[in-house]
This record gives sequence, C-alpha cells and structure tokens, in this order.
Amino acid sequence: MADHNTPPYDLTKLDHYIKYQPAEEAEDFFVDVEVKVLGKGSSPLEIFLSTSVYDFIWEDEDCYEKAELYEFFVEDAGIDSYEAQFLVNDLILYVNKVTRPLDEDFTGVFKLMAEVRVKPVELNHAGSDQTESH
Repeated sequence: MADHNTPPYDLTKLDHYIKYQPAEEAEDFFVDVEVKVLGKGSSPLEIFLSTSVYDFIWEDEDCYEKAELYEFFVEDAGIDSYEAQFLVNDLILYVNKVTRPLDEDFTGVFKLMAEVRVKPVELNHAGSDQTESH
C-alpha cells in the first residue's frame, strides 16, 4: 500500500495484449488478468486476478475484481484516481474488443497481460502538482 511519503505517479505508458489459453471442459469464459506497474527506481508491483469475461466487461458493482484492480492502481501503485479509472476502463474496452466477435457459447480462458509505466509527479514547493506555463 502506498504511504503518505510516496509521491503520486503519472501514467506514462500502457501496453497490453491478450492470449487465448484453451481450457478443456471449461464451463464459462474467463479472463485471467496479470498487471505489472513499473516505475523508474522502484520494484515492479504486480496483481493477478480472474473473473468471467461477462462480469469484467458488464458488471460494475458486482465485479469485485475490477474494484480490486482499481484499488491496486490507487492504493498500492500511487496512481491518481482519474488515471486509475482510465486504466481500468481501457482494459475493459480492450477485453470487449477482442472477445466481442466470439460466439456467445464460447468457453475457455483469455490471459490479459498489461504493463503500466509510471513516473513520480513533480511537486512545487507548496506541495501541489507542478504546472506548465505555455
């Protein structure tokens, strides 16, 4: 968990891809999510979770895994809540795009791997975010 001495981080890059993993006798369609957050000079943070594709895409309040992913970005990685919501939404849209063309009776597992690169937010002397003047 990020402490009060940890500076907030800005998102600099998001890479992701999905790989299909056939599952014998699978009864549902699942997505296994593996996310790494990389920041210069710090150890990578990782989270692993699994949920049904339907829940990951369509369930907002009932998908514990999406809430856990958001909390990981904000609490553990120190990413701003707005950026964290952007990351979760981007991953949801990506899973939807890849899985939408499949037959609704499709079963198996997709492994979603995402790598998030962050950098510390530069603070001015008053402790607020540094602003650029144009």
